[in-house]
Amino acid sequence: MGAAKDNLVKAALQDYSTEHMEIASYKALILATQEIGEPTIGESLKEVLAEEEAMAQWLDSQLPAIVREAVTQGKT
Repeated sequence: MGAAKDNLVKAALQDYSTEHMEIASYKALILATQEIGEPTIGESLKEVLAEEEAMAQWLDSQLPAIVREAVTQGKT
């Protein structure tokens, strides 16, 4: 697989990694809001966390097809 053919895979992996960093960040923020006695803020953050988790799941479901496409292009 050449450099040009794996750019989409690299981008997908970067997006996947970014989503999981965001998930971890929101979890930390939610915990912090609980610790400082601001549960209302934490509840708002939980909604955003759910969106981030959904995006991470979607990216996870797309990754196999992206890799297959890159490998297939690499064979031609």
